[in-house]
Amino acid sequence: SENFIFPGLATMQPLEVRAGKMKFSDGMLRPDDRRGLLRLFVSPDDQLTHLTWTSRVNNVTEDDRILFPGDAEFSYIEAARANISNKRVYALKFTGSTERLYFWMQEPDGTKDTAFTESANAKIAPEAPAAMDTSDSAVAGVDVAQMDQSQLLSMLTNAGGAAPATPGAAAAPAPAAPAATPAVATLPAGLAGVNTANLAAILAGIGSGGAGGA
Repeated sequence: SENFIFPGLATMQPLEVRAGKMKFSDGMLRPDDRRGLLRLFVSPDDQLTHLTWTSRVNNVTEDDRILFPGDAEFSYIEAARANISNKRVYALKFTGSTERLYFWMQEPDGTKDTAFTESANAKIAPEAPAAMDTSDSAVAGVDVAQMDQSQLLSMLTNAGGAAPATPGAAAAPAPAAPAATPAVATLPAGLAGVNTANLAAILAGIGSGGAGGA
């Protein structure tokens, strides 16, 4: 059977940075002094994204995690800035749990820390939600501009609200109604984001543009 490949991952160039592991001991985060290599790549065996840590002393891979987009995020540990002996500490934070994998960077050039972090997050971190279109004509997927006058009036009538007067039309006197608790008119979902001024302008445009000679 064919494996599903996330877009952009099949052709992803392997990312790697020299880094050591860190472990909690006696309530403190302590570095593993061994030299190591952290790699993010798509395995040719299963076409999945792997994050591995390999010892550069004996070339043995000790950690191998499969990651899907949105599973985790690689970030700098701000508390490490105050650490005189080791300020370049990063963590792989899993979004679905409290698990963390900690690493201390071993590259002579510290700028590679940021480069690896940004490139790795572009592949594995959760994507930011798309901005919602809140324009009047896009509310609930209804294109108000494409509706005719009768449709607009019908929607307003069904909602229990009063439609603004169309230019040129005489206003009929409203019959007297018994006193009652005023009801709040609720627009249908398709017009929930349309304010009165915009709706009046739409109806006015329809009224003036559709007036023809009979």
